[in-house]
Amino acid sequence: MNISWQLNAPVSNPFVRIGTSPDELEQRVAAELVSLTTPFVDVTAVDSVPLLAPAEVEQWYAHASLDRLAPGETYYLSLIHI
Repeated sequence: MNISWQLNAPVSNPFVRIGTSPDELEQRVAAELVSLTTPFVDVTAVDSVPLLAPAEVEQWYAHASLDRLAPGETYYLSLIHI
């Protein structure tokens, strides 16, 4: 299973803690930090309120792949970064 989460700024060392009990998240899986730059769209043509915004918006996402999960098992996750 692959999971992703969006962050509001770049972070260090993103990872997932996973386990079959919320009190025992024994497995640690490293996540990859990915930057995505999106061009800003000017909406003043449809809205009379002028917007002051950057030409591009940068976003950050963390991606982790969780392997060897058992079908039918319940898993608990904690998403962590520094």
